[in-house]
Parts: sequence; C-alpha cells; structure tokens
Amino acid sequence: MNRPRVILKSLTALLLGVACAHAAATTIYKFVDQDGHVTYSNIPVRGAQKIDVRVTGSQGGPAAHTPRASSRAPAPAPGNFPSVSASTQQQRDSGRRQILQTELANEQQALDAARRALLDAEAKRQPDQGKLRAQVQDRERNVAALQKELGQ
Repeated sequence: MNRPRVILKSLTALLLGVACAHAAATTIYKFVDQDGHVTYSNIPVRGAQKIDVRVTGSQGGPAAHTPRASSRAPAPAPGNFPSVSASTQQQRDSGRRQILQTELANEQQALDAARRALLDAEAKRQPDQGKLRAQVQDRERNVAALQKELGQ
C-alpha cells in the first residue's frame, strides 16, 4: 500500500525537476501599450517583443544569487558616448528644479481653485460634486508627486 505513494512521490519529484529545468530557459514577452506602459509576461500578446531569458547558475546547478542592480556599479559609458561637465549638469539640474517649483506653484493654485469650487457646489447643493471631488483628488496627487520629486 505504500508502494503507490512512493511511486507518486517519485513521479512528482521528476515532474518538478522537469518544470524547473524548463524554467531555467524560458521566453518572456515585452509589450508596450498605447500609453507607454510596459508589461512583461510569459504569455504572448499581439505586438509584444519576444525576449529569450536564460537563467544560469554555478556549474549547471540552481541559479546563483546575483546582487540587485542598485548594489552594482554603473556600467561604464562607451567611449563615443557624449558627456557633460559638472557645471553643465548642475545648470540642468537647477533649471529642472525651477520648472518643478513653477509646476508645484501652479498645481497648488489649481488645487485651491478646485477646493473652492467644490465648497461652492456643496453649499449650493449642485449635482456635479462627484466630478469636482475627483478634480480635487487629482490636484492633490499632482501636488504630492511634485513635492516628492522636489524632495519636500
């Protein structure tokens, strides 16, 4: 009576081994939708780009641990890759920061206006309050994102 159980366990281990071997060399599909969102999947989709992925380990065994990308040193730029001086990059960063601060000020003004419009609609019991609440929430998210980008 134990013999079928042993056979079942052996068969399960064999199938698991085959599945793991298959997982070591698999195909991934990269799909970019009309909004620019990138999706990776093992299921083919029309318009997706096929990417062959090979997982290698030490001496054919299980995949070796690889450090995260953030702990690796950045790859050196090719010799013909354009570079800028530190002062030029600092000017670019400063200009970017000014643009973000201007956008933040504009979004805060738009948020204040949206909140006033919502309060006015609530006071007058107007039917479009849901739309106005959504506008306030959108503006709040924009302000939060800009503040995060600026490190505030």
